[in-house]
Amino acid sequence: MPKKIFEFKLNELANRVKLLGVDLRREDHPLITRLIEAKNLYDKDKSGACAHACYVQIVMEDLDKIQRHDLKLFQCFKREIRRNPLPPENYFGLRMEIRMAASLTDKKTSFTKSETPDFLINDVKNLGIECSSAHLSLHSSHDAKELFYKVEANIKKKEQSCFSTRNTILAIDISNLIFHEGKNAMFALLYDKDKARPRLTSIINRSVFQSIICFTFAWVNADNKPSFGATLHCLYHRADRLNIDPQVESFLNKHWPLGDLWVEANIKEI
Repeated sequence: MPKKIFEFKLNELANRVKLLGVDLRREDHPLITRLIEAKNLYDKDKSGACAHACYVQIVMEDLDKIQRHDLKLFQCFKREIRRNPLPPENYFGLRMEIRMAASLTDKKTSFTKSETPDFLINDVKNLGIECSSAHLSLHSSHDAKELFYKVEANIKKKEQSCFSTRNTILAIDISNLIFHEGKNAMFALLYDKDKARPRLTSIINRSVFQSIICFTFAWVNADNKPSFGATLHCLYHRADRLNIDPQVESFLNKHWPLGDLWVEANIKEI
């Protein structure tokens, strides 16, 4: 992508973030940080720069979907996203909630925003979805065992909550490690079916949750050519408890089918 076009699109994204009420001078804000990274990376790494820009673009598009579906919920997310300060650990959980709300909207699933859990599924009695995030430092060893540890620790933390639903699905955002490594790291680190699924199943069987779905944003070179920029995929991997409730399993099979690695419907390119 020519630099002038990239800069034009990046400026458009910055203006959309500004319309949310986020001061563009807030360099510590997660969205502003992405925009700055995109601008600074372009000359050295076009794919990486476009991936950062795509990340912001998908946030904006998710919020657009929510705004068209439920203005009150959009206003709620808008207030949260412009909080000052907005620590990364708070932002990633919020981002997962925004992604889930947009995903449920795309799937034409009737839901109600709640607290514990974050979403109530209106068409399935006593079913909720709790959102969370489990993140690794970019300076970590990027070892799969460390990622499993983070997921398990996150589940244990969430189990301390008192959920209003009998059956709860846990949706965990694990983006930051995978995002920076690219799509191939999905297979290398977590989504090896022979290693990951037994470990994840063991973790979920020891928990109160019916299922866990790990979500991540990961980039690939557009048209397999780095000079063309990058496409950002929203990916997920699901693991169920062995005695999963049949109604929950049916709901999941319809909306997030089992598989080694699946791509959500939205694939964006800048």
